[in-house]
Amino acid sequence: MAEQKTVDKMKELLNGHCWEPMKEAAQEWVDVVGTEAEDLAKEKLLPLLKGSVATVDEMLENFSTAEAKEKFGDMADEILNHAKELKAQGKKFCDCPACTKAKEILKDLGEKLD
Repeated sequence: MAEQKTVDKMKELLNGHCWEPMKEAAQEWVDVVGTEAEDLAKEKLLPLLKGSVATVDEMLENFSTAEAKEKFGDMADEILNHAKELKAQGKKFCDCPACTKAKEILKDLGEKLD
């Protein structure tokens, strides 16, 4: 059974920026923690949770496009520059609040990102 701190982190993630399939799977998991359905919900959740953590290379690729600049304006340049800094520091994953929270939850659930 998941610890309460992990459930609380998941609720924080749900209250933040979260894509819809992830939000649905996370809510389903939160709703069944402590029941026989928890393991099945966790199996559904884990790939989505892992997929929600952006790599620095994905950040570099996604925020260097004209589409990103059109959609995000100056923020695209800020994110791109931050991604370059992370890359220079040898970091592999995005450090935004959503990605950081997802990584914490994965660790709590005994999972590791590659």
